[in-house]
Amino acid sequence: MKYIRTKNGKIHISYNDYQGFEKLWVCEKRNTLADFYYVRRSSIVAQADTIEELCDEFVLFRDGKPYAILRNEDDNATKLKETWKDYRGAIWADKGLIYVAKMNEKGELKLL
Repeated sequence: MKYIRTKNGKIHISYNDYQGFEKLWVCEKRNTLADFYYVRRSSIVAQADTIEELCDEFVLFRDGKPYAILRNEDDNATKLKETWKDYRGAIWADKGLIYVAKMNEKGELKLL
């Protein structure tokens, strides 16, 4: 599965590169079956195989409250994420730091 990040500060699940239109990228709608929407290629700023690669920061939570912020490029972030039980992936947008993903029970980041 692939993910894309757009200029408006959102991360989308990328389904497939639609062959008929070079300017569109097909994305999957969450919580529905067999529905898709299109994103213009000009609005895509990054593509990755994991959500973690597209996040700017990771916010660690303790007792339901933000505890610490880690930059994605920081080597310690990888070590802490492996042992931390609750964290969220975030990106910087015009509105500030926005949460885009949350760790589930299996220890995987899922889009919000």
